[in-house]
Amino acid sequence: MAETTKIQGEDGTMYEFSEKAKVKKQSYITDDGVVVTKFVFRNGAVRTHKTQPGDALLRRLAMHGADQKFGDEFAGVDDVEDCILAFDSMSGRLARGEWSERKAGEGVAGTSLLARALAEHTGKTLDEVKLKLKDTDPKVKAAAARQPKVAEIIARLKSERDAKKGVTVQDAESAVDAIFG
Repeated sequence: MAETTKIQGEDGTMYEFSEKAKVKKQSYITDDGVVVTKFVFRNGAVRTHKTQPGDALLRRLAMHGADQKFGDEFAGVDDVEDCILAFDSMSGRLARGEWSERKAGEGVAGTSLLARALAEHTGKTLDEVKLKLKDTDPKVKAAAARQPKVAEIIARLKSERDAKKGVTVQDAESAVDAIFG
């Protein structure tokens, strides 16, 4: 378990910080619609910003939050098609009123490769396959990716993608040799 440090804030409240955390963020909306954003810094400093319901910047803050929410959904995802799938997934969840992040194992990384492989394997269009995969259980997707012919197509697609990126290491043994000489 990660080690935490207890810090007493200027407001008298005790806060727990993980080893690397410099700041804790807390936001809430009061009964009269005021958005309160509170930052507690590791040294105990507490800063609060209040945005009134009629504040001209409230919409800009909301837009920034939306940009951040969508961007977080595909941060660290390399494949543009996977980014699009992640955006679509987040958009769908928000439209259903679901705010929380996806559950473990529900990531989209690699989904576009699976979709392209399944399209090639089945002869269906990429759009048809993406529509089917959209609501498919992640465990079923993982199993489909392991189907020998689909796995072979995925491996070829990855190799083609890597070649476009200039990745020339062909196998795991070469990779270890490249690292350790």
